[in-house]
Amino acid sequence: MRRHARKPPRRRWWLPVTALAATVLIAGCSTRQPSEGPTHYLLTDEPSAAEPTGGQRLLRVQRIELAGYLDVEGVVMQTSDVAVRAARNHLWAEDLAAQLHRDLRQRLAERLDGVRVLGPDERLHAPQREIMELTVTVDRFQGRFDGYAIVGGRWQLLDSAGEVEAGQRFQREAVLSHDGYPALVGSLKDAWTNIVAGIANGVRGAWSADGSAG
Repeated sequence: MRRHARKPPRRRWWLPVTALAATVLIAGCSTRQPSEGPTHYLLTDEPSAAEPTGGQRLLRVQRIELAGYLDVEGVVMQTSDVAVRAARNHLWAEDLAAQLHRDLRQRLAERLDGVRVLGPDERLHAPQREIMELTVTVDRFQGRFDGYAIVGGRWQLLDSAGEVEAGQRFQREAVLSHDGYPALVGSLKDAWTNIVAGIANGVRGAWSADGSAG
């Protein structure tokens, strides 16, 4: 009887596209020599000018609340639909929540005319004035395996009695111009800047509606 030669096993070339994309992006974000040590990243620009001390309205910006998986030293990368990991050699130069809070407060002070923007612990000499309160929660602040930076969360504006005057869920996606953590941090910063502009518009709109109602 004639024997047939056994066919070699077929190679599995069909790696899922998402897994392959994640591998390429992470590889691009990790090209550095071990001897170089970790790189630290800043989100905020240099302060432009001293914040105004006057203003007819008062807005207290509370500390930003981060989702637990974002409250880490490393820049977070989402490697699949359900998995995230923090970088070991690409770190935030300062606590991420502190950086976001400082940037938020500075940009609101620049965008909201006639408003004095206060920190969470700042005290006033005239405590009888009504102080509105802004709270911001961030539950997305990461790179994603398909080449996007994702920033998401929610903001709320509260009156002095704790009643919600305005608020909205936010999410922005910014495409990375190229691979690497510097590009990722830059895209995260761009997305955050757009979000802060939206928050400023929301606060301004809530106060305008309140003034019209009065």
